[in-house]
Amino acid sequence: MKKRILKGAVVAIIIAMTSQVKAQNVAINSDGSTPNSSAMLDITSTTKGLLTPRMTSAQRTAISSPATGLIVYQTDGTDGFYYYDGSAWVLLINGTDALPAVNGSAVTNLNASNLASGTVPTARLGTGTASSSTYLRGDGTWSSVSSSYPNLISTTSVSGNTSTALTSIATITIPSTGKYMITVYCKFDGDNNPVNYILKQGATILSASTYVSWISGVTYGTFTAVVDLASTTSVILYEQDVNDSGTAISGNVKLTKLSD
Repeated sequence: MKKRILKGAVVAIIIAMTSQVKAQNVAINSDGSTPNSSAMLDITSTTKGLLTPRMTSAQRTAISSPATGLIVYQTDGTDGFYYYDGSAWVLLINGTDALPAVNGSAVTNLNASNLASGTVPTARLGTGTASSSTYLRGDGTWSSVSSSYPNLISTTSVSGNTSTALTSIATITIPSTGKYMITVYCKFDGDNNPVNYILKQGATILSASTYVSWISGVTYGTFTAVVDLASTTSVILYEQDVNDSGTAISGNVKLTKLSD
């Protein structure tokens, strides 16, 4: 009879303990400390650690319907801790590991202040060869610094227009696209007469002057325009004699390439 009573008491205690364990968080330790209220499982030790399941890559991928947040340690291949993010297994990296490949459009906050240490290799910033003699273009390529600019491409002779009508006085051949400086030099004879200049490429006006003044028979006047040309269509220089009384005795137009 006493044995039955004792057995009943033990069963009651076990049931009570089980109910208590299910109803609260659990502490595993050797010092009798209570678990932290924010943790379902609180493990405390200064001499031992937590050992997670260890397995091969094949064993990890063979886990059926892994729960989101499941963690294992892979022992072969690229070893380390892996967690399941709900759709794929992801390797947990540490401070010395390389970052995984990331689509550039997904990078939203990458700047120097985010780099606690180390330097981003310049070769990672673009394609091509990064060196002391190259620069990074806006299209993400490293290009050599050209020492051939500015480069005088051509000199075209012109004769002045003595009419108040806007008249073509020079056709300038453009060998390639890029940035150019077009400079007009003319010496006038007759009077101190102002003229206008217009540079056109097709129907597009590239630049225009307003009343460039000349001193008769003495000074070379200059009209300069810097233009970006995306087409190799010839550029036409037009001149207008404001007072219809001057005569150009000499002049030329210089085409100088500044950059690609």
